Amino acid sequence: TRLPRILVPCGSSPSRAGPVRGAALRGPAPMSAPAPPRPGRSGPPQTVHGEQRVLVVGATGLVGRAAIEHYRALGGWRVTGLSRRRPADLDASDHLAVDLADAPAVRRALAAAPAVTRVVYTALYEKPDLVAGWVDPGQIDTNVLMLRNLLDALAASPSAATLRHVTLLQGTKAYGSHVRRVPVPAKERWPRGDWPIFYWPQEDLLRERSGREGWAFTLLRPQLILGGS
Repeated sequence: TRLPRILVPCGSSPSRAGPVRGAALRGPAPMSAPAPPRPGRSGPPQTVHGEQRVLVVGATGLVGRAAIEHYRALGGWRVTGLSRRRPADLDASDHLAVDLADAPAVRRALAAAPAVTRVVYTALYEKPDLVAGWVDPGQIDTNVLMLRNLLDALAASPSAATLRHVTLLQGTKAYGSHVRRVPVPAKERWPRGDWPIFYWPQEDLLRERSGREGWAFTLLRPQLILGGS
């Protein structure tokens, strides 16, 4: 399985701290919102028993599977996948089988799981009609709920003391590609559009929680993802 190439147009990073210029999913993502100072959480990324630990959420998806493969190849990382179904190449000990829409189940799973230092969030809920679904209030609410349930569970788990960074996958729909023709080049400094999209409440949620809980986050907006499914 080849690592999918994630192409990010120049200036397309949604952070206010600077653009990501032509990136692939190779190693830790650029910081877009550094963690605020907090006692016991300053300095380099924390380790757990001498190793970095990453939770890849959306383990059966194209990007999730590639992220797991990549972190495994790096060495020095303990990798745990999370999805409703366990991928065939993941041992049960390295996977959390849970529906992110089920808050109590997510809390139980994270409470019993090893603490992590990073989270890569690639999970997505879509309705059968891919075009209409992206402006559907139910699809928007479900995607926000899934991320909120995960963050709530992490805050109540052993990971609350070790989490340093969350990476969230977005896309060009942040520029309205699902409802209009997007001017080129798209700019991260543009104000938010008024089109329906779950990216905005997810981003607001990350900003709120990172400021309160002392971890950093990155948002990625690839223009195109290439890879085998």
